[in-house]
Amino acid sequence: MILYIIEESVSSLGLKIVSGKKFERTNPKNLSLELKHVKKNLAIDYGRYGFHLPDADLVIYNPKDFRLAA
Repeated sequence: MILYIIEESVSSLGLKIVSGKKFERTNPKNLSLELKHVKKNLAIDYGRYGFHLPDADLVIYNPKDFRLAA
């Protein structure tokens, strides 16, 4: 519900917002190229333990360079 409340405000800033569940539940080959880049930027490298996604409810990012804002 919060996603729908703040979506318009985030869009007015030129950013996009997506639910964190999108990255966890969607098969990587079914993600768009844009979301694949965002997922890569979201992942944390734990060295020998590999890359893992943090628990994120909402992800706000810049669609021009795929950098995370929140």
